[in-house]
Amino acid sequence: MDHATRNLIDEHLKRESMNRPVVRLSFEGANEHSLLALIRYEGGTQLVPLPLAECEAHGRRINYLGENGT
Repeated sequence: MDHATRNLIDEHLKRESMNRPVVRLSFEGANEHSLLALIRYEGGTQLVPLPLAECEAHGRRINYLGENGT
């Protein structure tokens, strides 16, 4: 997904979060250490993403980072 499209989606989620909390799972990158993260939106703002796991494509390896992302 190109950067402009990603920004449009992000802006839409921010607008929707004015009425209710919104969450998005993000799996960025396609390399050996891609990051799975939980991204929350509240009150029109994107909160700090919570890293959940470092993963390889297709689930070959998943390194759970714990509840606090470490």
